[in-house]
Amino acid sequence: MKIQALYDLQQEINRLYIAGSKFAKNDPRLGKQLPVLNKMGEKAPVFKKLAQNVEELMQSETTDSAEKLLNTGILLYSVLYTQGEMTAENTEVSELQPAFNLQELNTSVSYLELKPVIEALTTTNQGRMAIVENGFKQGIFNDFRTFEYLDKGLADKYSDLADYIEKTVIPSVGIKVLPFLKKNFSYEGRTEDVRRFRLLYQMHDKEINEMIEKVLEGDVVNLQAEAVKMLADNPENENLIIKLADDKHKLVRETAYLSLAKLNTKTSLEKLLQVFVNNKNNTNLEGIVAALNAGKISFFLEDVYKKIRDDFEAFISMEDETDDKKLIAGLDKLSAEFPALQGKTEGYIIQFWEDILTNEKFNKLINKKKAVLGNTSKSLVMNICINLGKINTDLTRQTLKRLFENPLVQKNWWEYVSVQYFGIAAAEFGKEKIYDLFSKCFREDKLMNRILISTYAEGNYNGYATWKDLVLSPDKLDKRWVDLFLGKGEKNWNSNVELLFLIISCSGSQSDQSKKALKGYMEEVIKSKRLPYHALYIYVTDKLMESGMSQRFELLTASLENNKYYSYDSEIYKHVSEADYLKDFPKDYAKRFLVIYQKSNVEYYQDIAKKIEANPGKFQQLINRIKN
Repeated sequence: MKIQALYDLQQEINRLYIAGSKFAKNDPRLGKQLPVLNKMGEKAPVFKKLAQNVEELMQSETTDSAEKLLNTGILLYSVLYTQGEMTAENTEVSELQPAFNLQELNTSVSYLELKPVIEALTTTNQGRMAIVENGFKQGIFNDFRTFEYLDKGLADKYSDLADYIEKTVIPSVGIKVLPFLKKNFSYEGRTEDVRRFRLLYQMHDKEINEMIEKVLEGDVVNLQAEAVKMLADNPENENLIIKLADDKHKLVRETAYLSLAKLNTKTSLEKLLQVFVNNKNNTNLEGIVAALNAGKISFFLEDVYKKIRDDFEAFISMEDETDDKKLIAGLDKLSAEFPALQGKTEGYIIQFWEDILTNEKFNKLINKKKAVLGNTSKSLVMNICINLGKINTDLTRQTLKRLFENPLVQKNWWEYVSVQYFGIAAAEFGKEKIYDLFSKCFREDKLMNRILISTYAEGNYNGYATWKDLVLSPDKLDKRWVDLFLGKGEKNWNSNVELLFLIISCSGSQSDQSKKALKGYMEEVIKSKRLPYHALYIYVTDKLMESGMSQRFELLTASLENNKYYSYDSEIYKHVSEADYLKDFPKDYAKRFLVIYQKSNVEYYQDIAKKIEANPGKFQQLINRIKN
């Protein structure tokens, strides 16, 4: 039987919620509850705390009463939920302990300390994540006054904050938050309902099995998908999950596939294989393949391989006159199936990858239908090559070597193979041999440039390098690369920044090759009337000044003068205005920069002019002349 006194107190608290907290002061109906609560408090501290809260509420002034009423109501709600079945009123009981520790539930945190956290959970201001994280570190969320707001935070529009509350804060607080999760949960399938559902399951809520059953009987797809994940924790649910793998909703089906993989029984994996083999279109393929990867498919790996091999044979049997939609669907299917064999080291699978790249029918069909199949085929081949490179066994290394030397592959897929084979070759051959092998792979794209830099340069290179921090020793590369780079770069220096770096690194910034490259690059910058991103421009201009070429002053000045997007490049102007090389400029450039300053009103131009004309008196004369 439940403790009647708690439910009597709940009635009075609800009455004050409606009537208003201001009526709590000296309320006789509240006062009637105090003797019973104090008596119960002799057995359990939580009831003593309730009695104290009621007494404080009765003594509170109007300005404090709302806060006192809220605190009392939240604590009572928590006690009612976790207390469960108890004894009849006035019955002597040896232990009256709720399902939580009072010391954990209450803290010494003041309301002023709670306020920033509560506001962070109930507003949309910036910086809320940091406030909540800091509150968590300080242990503020152990205070029961935060529980209702934590539950509301699960609905926060900022998903990172809601995720943090769900995955970090509430699990650390534990079952004490359960009453609020239960109170606000609904079967509507809102994002916050899905979060509450997960948490109720994780906290082993006593009604969770009934909730799962009700969800599955309904038609709310995202809740059903979560329920299927929960079912997978119990092998007794295998038959139900197998049935749900044929559900009408894609999300439920895909979750069922993953759940079958998690069960990892012979029956569940056979169902997965059946779904995979019988799949007639690409609708379910991604989900099925993800499940195959998640499970242990070794005992039917050959069946999976045979299905993919058959799909490959079906694709290459199509004529180039076949309807484009069928061709696209066939190649899309192969591309989606690929991950099912990814990372597998069996010899027949490695051979299959080689067979795809060297198959004449495959290459002919792709070339004939490049407009519709080009992107997907490139993606498939690139993934195959990356897969071979990652496995990195004697077998895959030999496979990559054969592919690299294959004329058909050289014609169609050499760039993807060469990327993976380069690492193998670089560890085996000297720089002359590397040039002989890979210079013929050098094409209009930037792939080989980036391979060379990432392999041989020291520093953090990721395509957006801080170029001045990259170091590539000239003795790492064969000198013949420089002439090759120079010929390619002339076509459009502004998009061949890696070539510029390689030329300067391999030949030195004062060499004729570097001077030619720097001049070509700067002319492209001047022509484009927009400076490149600052790290690159700073690197180039520093090297330009190092080169000693006679045109260096004009090239740098013209590039700054022609730039139409000043605000984007403030770091560039700051760097130039502080550079030591300005003192080497001919003095007449000071006047030129002052004229530019007059037109643009950009202070950096004046700073540059001042640095060029270091004499303060002459600089002032220049300003006066220009003004007059």
